Amino acid sequence: GRSQVVDMVAEEATTGPPTSKQEAISQAQTALLVFLSQANKKITFTGNKKKKNNKQQAVTTNSGAVIEIPLRDYSAQENSELVKSMIGELDIPSVVYFGDSTGLDAFTALGCSDVLARPLASVGPNEVVPVNTQLIFVAAPNQDQLQSIRVLSTKSTCPVVILNAEWNPHDVPGGMRSFVNSFEVIYSHMPLAIQGFVSTSEGAIFRCVSSGAASSAPWYIYWNNENISSHKTRPLPEQLEEVLYNKAAKDSPLVKAAGFFGNAKEKLFGGNK
Repeated sequence: GRSQVVDMVAEEATTGPPTSKQEAISQAQTALLVFLSQANKKITFTGNKKKKNNKQQAVTTNSGAVIEIPLRDYSAQENSELVKSMIGELDIPSVVYFGDSTGLDAFTALGCSDVLARPLASVGPNEVVPVNTQLIFVAAPNQDQLQSIRVLSTKSTCPVVILNAEWNPHDVPGGMRSFVNSFEVIYSHMPLAIQGFVSTSEGAIFRCVSSGAASSAPWYIYWNNENISSHKTRPLPEQLEEVLYNKAAKDSPLVKAAGFFGNAKEKLFGGNK
């Protein structure tokens, strides 16, 4: 099969919000591979199989990333299947820590014997990460487990990737905010439905690092598949409301502000997702 360096994959990546779960996973996989290449983890494609480049450089500094993929109900089964899809074909030594023990059980039941899986609750100050580990994946952690993630980040120099964190990024306690902000969001797809007076419009907040440095990738706000705004950082609730209301008001002079965006704001910023 034909091989190509991961940096070339970005040229074929879809840059807009996905239309299916599989497309979202594919986009996130590309973002993950680009992130690993930036962390001196050179990955190549051989058909559908990813494998380590023999000339890869050694990792000398720790780096962290966040992936946010919407799921139907964020169940342990769904999260475990998502983890398998994300890293199942990466031919690098990985350790997966699950925020919920039921997620760990579901992942084990999938037969992923080649990936070491552990409960995040078991992480203590003296946690030992296998010396050959080249990727730490943390699946569905909650805010109370941030200290455990910090321990993992300091105990190993390999990249730490958080998948579908169960906290509101705008409400992280001050003592942990700088740590959380040190993780780059390399993929985020946050769909939302805006209920108007007559009909429902679909929008999304979207970011996908398909090439280059993660810090330079913009955040986009979409409305009915149209890119209506871009931001250097994750849009705040006030920014989201202003952009969407201005767009709605421009399209229809009958649109009123009262209550129009309450449902969307609650979905994106008022809960854990």
